[in-house]
Amino acid sequence: MNHSKNNSTNQLYALSYKVIELMENALIDLVRETKSQCALVVDRTGCIMASTGNFDGAEPSNMGATAAATIAALNSFSPKRKNLEACVDFFQPGTNYVYFLAIQERLILCALNKEAQTDEFRQQCRMFAQAVSAEIDADKERMITNTNELAESINYIENKLDQLFKDHFTSGNS
Repeated sequence: MNHSKNNSTNQLYALSYKVIELMENALIDLVRETKSQCALVVDRTGCIMASTGNFDGAEPSNMGATAAATIAALNSFSPKRKNLEACVDFFQPGTNYVYFLAIQERLILCALNKEAQTDEFRQQCRMFAQAVSAEIDADKERMITNTNELAESINYIENKLDQLFKDHFTSGNS
């Protein structure tokens, strides 16, 4: 396992259940404070790590893929820039804007909002990203030295996936 910061694409990448819970709770606060319809955090593959809000009319998995593609496209234009962000008009009843913000190299915040993205909205999203990013960095250090926490986190993630897919497979979609 390579822990070099210069070669992060070859690193084992895992978030502990503590960080995932922190992101979920912080997202709830962010959606409430910004009056967003919904928000999610995805990794660069589009996999949803945390989400909250009313996704009516907005499929979370599509949002995840769109967020990942948007940040990847922005990164291709400006690969050295750290705080990639974009706001896109979204012509859907009840939602007018989709906001994307790179939290870290592998994580992206995506929020749907009815109003134009104000400086206050963007600042709240940036504060969310800074808080989550600091906890992720501390978490990485803890998991390097504590293999029990890594195992607990993998177990937590598997249980969350089981919960998500249980509804899908028991609703007649299997």
